[in-house]
Amino acid sequence: MQDKQLLNKALLSVLATWWADEAALVLRAEIKRSGVKYSDLAERLRAINLPYSAAAVRNKLSRGSFGFDFAMQCMYVLGRTSISTELKRPLPEWSKVRLELDSAVDSEPSSQSKPSTQSVDTPPSQPNPGPLSSET
Repeated sequence: MQDKQLLNKALLSVLATWWADEAALVLRAEIKRSGVKYSDLAERLRAINLPYSAAAVRNKLSRGSFGFDFAMQCMYVLGRTSISTELKRPLPEWSKVRLELDSAVDSEPSSQSKPSTQSVDTPPSQPNPGPLSSET
């Protein structure tokens, strides 16, 4: 069980890196399409009070270490009003391994947990009290 958890964590890390790289590819493609250099992009970002240097922009894009807010800021200063979310690469086949791992972990019997006898369609045993009232 512990080996599967370690493998699962490693796989999640690899998947996170893949998605970060994919996000960087999408944003770099938009920057390239606009014909703007990183130094010009940094200057445009500074013009809207975002203190990025050309090196900072280059580093963010090379590492893929940026949030959606940075991507939107770049799109804004590039004059883009929409974002293409088309993946630049197909999702790798090995990304499906996590689903298989989850199924294997879920199907293993555990001595610590009891199987649930309540079906999904069964209502809870206690009714929902509804919104709290100010009466006490």
